[in-house]
Amino acid sequence: MQKRLPFGLTRAPTTFAHITAEKLGDLLPKLSIELLVNDGGMAGDDFEGLLDRTRQFLTRIRESHLSLSVKKSEFFMTEIIFAGSLIGPDGVKPDATKITAVVDWRQPPDVLNLLRFLGLTGHFRDLVKGYAKIAQPLTDLVRGVNVPKNTGKTVYCAALQAVKLTNTWTKAHTKAFLALKTVLMSEPILKAPRFDGTPFIVTTDGCMNGFGGDANTEIHRDPTWWQNSSEITPNHICLQTNLCSRSTI
Repeated sequence: MQKRLPFGLTRAPTTFAHITAEKLGDLLPKLSIELLVNDGGMAGDDFEGLLDRTRQFLTRIRESHLSLSVKKSEFFMTEIIFAGSLIGPDGVKPDATKITAVVDWRQPPDVLNLLRFLGLTGHFRDLVKGYAKIAQPLTDLVRGVNVPKNTGKTVYCAALQAVKLTNTWTKAHTKAFLALKTVLMSEPILKAPRFDGTPFIVTTDGCMNGFGGDANTEIHRDPTWWQNSSEITPNHICLQTNLCSRSTI
């Protein structure tokens, strides 16, 4: 009898997410729980209230005949790694271990390595203003790459690895590659909205298939001074929409 769901199986993550949603779905809005496949988190400003919600959550876990890993569980933390990001009082920041991997990444020799780099940096795209524009020279490199269809993962990866970038890599690609590293090293932060009268800067974009947007607000701290003595006021994304279909309007 299996006590754990092996994630190497096809559709295992989907099955796991379905079970947790079925057993815990009604508690998500009530207890302010965030679930992301096999990661779960709950936050609060009031200790007694958080303790009571934690008790309700653990009771439901027991009643549903589910279990939690003791080694992977942490309680009453000020900062914690959740869903690949560092969550704390200052907002959402990239996980330092992932940033180290990005910084140490060498120039991609082939399309497979480039896609892996873009996949890792793309995890933080919600924290980086203009991510798509910065990464465009790199994403253009993978457009039109012919790979065999309806094949296994091994054949697919081998085909991507066979496409070398030596003759197509230019200074523009190096600039974009280094720019992504630099912007992630600058510790971008996603903060919660502040409804204290601070004005919001709303940016939207759309096309025939849908639309999206984000709301930015200025953060109150000393302005940053660059080497040319120009003063800038930091802005941070505090709310971002997903791509919406026109039929959902």
